[in-house]
Amino acid sequence: MLNLGYTASQDAQAITTAVDLFHFTLADDVPFMLWSLEMAQTTDLASTDQEVLRLGFYRGVTGGGGGTGLTEVALDDANTRTISTAVVGQGTASTGGTLVKMFYWNIFQAGPLWVATPEAAIRVRQSTGTAAIRLLAAPADSLTISAEVTWFEG
Repeated sequence: MLNLGYTASQDAQAITTAVDLFHFTLADDVPFMLWSLEMAQTTDLASTDQEVLRLGFYRGVTGGGGGTGLTEVALDDANTRTISTAVVGQGTASTGGTLVKMFYWNIFQAGPLWVATPEAAIRVRQSTGTAAIRLLAAPADSLTISAEVTWFEG
């Protein structure tokens, strides 16, 4: 059975404002299922000030994007299918949409922020419009963030 899972990563991106960490544009008739989100930061390690950043997964967003296209990688090396989800990192923050899931990230805790069970995976179809993982407020200080998202199509 062919695995239709994909990842997209961004490494060492300076964040100073609320942005879309990931902005997804879906293809026609190819359902998208968010599977996991990982986060880490490498600039504020010596600080004793705890900070929890709020991120939201929104579907049906408007605007946003405008960042850098990320490299989408198939999890199965036998998967030669064209990836149909365009992922952009570090764009301007989108607006609107329906908040589906909140993520709370203590910046001193690196690793998986969220890994879905099959029943809790977030599903989006192209008819819903674009989707985004949005940082809801600017961090207290500039942070260098690395992040990875995993999703399945079909």
